[in-house]
Amino acid sequence: MDEKEWNRLLGIPGFEAERVEYGEEDGLNRVTIHLRRTKEQYVCRCGRKYTTYWDKTRRLVRDKGCWDWSRAYVEFDLVRINCRKCGVKTETLPWLNLWGQYTSRLAVEVAKACREIRAISSIAEQYGLKWHVVKEIDKASLKAELDPPDFRGVTRIAVDEIAIRKGQKYATMVIDFDKHRVLWVSEDRKKESLDEFYKKLGTEGCKKIVAVGMDMWEPFRASTHEYCKNADIVYDPFHVVMNYGKVINKVRNKEVRKTPKKNGRSSWGRSTFSSRTARTSNRRSVYA
Repeated sequence: MDEKEWNRLLGIPGFEAERVEYGEEDGLNRVTIHLRRTKEQYVCRCGRKYTTYWDKTRRLVRDKGCWDWSRAYVEFDLVRINCRKCGVKTETLPWLNLWGQYTSRLAVEVAKACREIRAISSIAEQYGLKWHVVKEIDKASLKAELDPPDFRGVTRIAVDEIAIRKGQKYATMVIDFDKHRVLWVSEDRKKESLDEFYKKLGTEGCKKIVAVGMDMWEPFRASTHEYCKNADIVYDPFHVVMNYGKVINKVRNKEVRKTPKKNGRSSWGRSTFSSRTARTSNRRSVYA
């Protein structure tokens, strides 16, 4: 392919292919496209445009592969601008990521791969990128897609904590009960963790909440009472039964201690002894 064909394929505004080099990298075909500017216009991050620049550096960044070339790079001059408002700043290019490490179209392709049920290390190996670069692309894509969260039509929510690592490390998760989707995840399970969600939801959003499902964790209850005063708190049955079981055990133990002993054993002791005897008899019958 010559430079004209590469220009039609690249479609990078303000640049065109000046020279193309072919080679190998990690046993795969590699192409490096050297670019030159077709328009002397430089844009600052604030949006101001200039026709002169402060200085420039030669940059080599990764691009999306195509056809037989799995490893593609573009090389070009990246300039800094002496902006009247911002001072000396690196120019912004719509097709380049903020840190100038890879093109936006490569980021889109990697982000799509991250939606698959695959390990990040596998995707990093496929594209020849470092693990942290793939993770960075995935996080940026999720932030652009999910921030700000969509809280429209939320009236009933469920709150719970999930373990995120060993050593009693938790995160607070809020779920839309009606649409079965995650609305919010916050580190830790303190009152402030749920407060953060309610603040994001806003005063009007909190007024629309009619029911909040949760376990009997006191910080969640306190936060909900503070921000969603009109909402009903619904405790999940598992924790209700578990806590009733604890109360019943306490009452049973108290009553057992008050019961006078007969023949050196209490009624609790006799029932325990009987159950143990039954289990022993069953084991003997099995072995017999």
